[in-house]
Amino acid sequence: MNTKTIGGFLILLITLSACGTPYQVKKLSVKQNDYLDAAIEATAIQSEALVLASEKLVLQATERIDQLAKEDTERFSTLLADETLSAEEVSQALTQYAASMETANRNKIKLLEDLATIREQSQELQEYLKQLKQVHVALDAYIQSEKAGEAVVNDVLNLPGIEALVQQMNNRIPTLTNGLNQLNQTIESLGVTND
Repeated sequence: MNTKTIGGFLILLITLSACGTPYQVKKLSVKQNDYLDAAIEATAIQSEALVLASEKLVLQATERIDQLAKEDTERFSTLLADETLSAEEVSQALTQYAASMETANRNKIKLLEDLATIREQSQELQEYLKQLKQVHVALDAYIQSEKAGEAVVNDVLNLPGIEALVQQMNNRIPTLTNGLNQLNQTIESLGVTND
């Protein structure tokens, strides 16, 4: 859903709320607060589970990288002990060993970066949902009455008007979308698939 559509939807809801809002719509609007609270809590739990699972994967992968590096070091030490090797062979073995250690370090750094991305994007999603809840609180107040809506926007959310709230959401959407794309790529790079 693009930002113009969301903005239009918010304006439509505000316009409709200015008309005499039926009791059932007001009741549904109040109930939607409970739904949003449940969604925020569920997302927080799922985000925590994703981070914990990612930490476990990173730990396992790091241990495997360290084990392979240890094996490479042992092979290199054994190879150097062979007195029949020429200087060229020793140089070649040293180059391969250095490349192997560099790859191991790069892989460990990438794993830590991926984990940081998962943490950041999980937090961003939670913040987005909290802001979405603020939007709903403002809409709910407007559904009850225009005066109540203005009071919530001004006094509770500390915004000059509903347009400022719409602009906040419009500004956050691209960040969230980019973050979710980055999160998907990161999860795929860790070898976790949706299959």
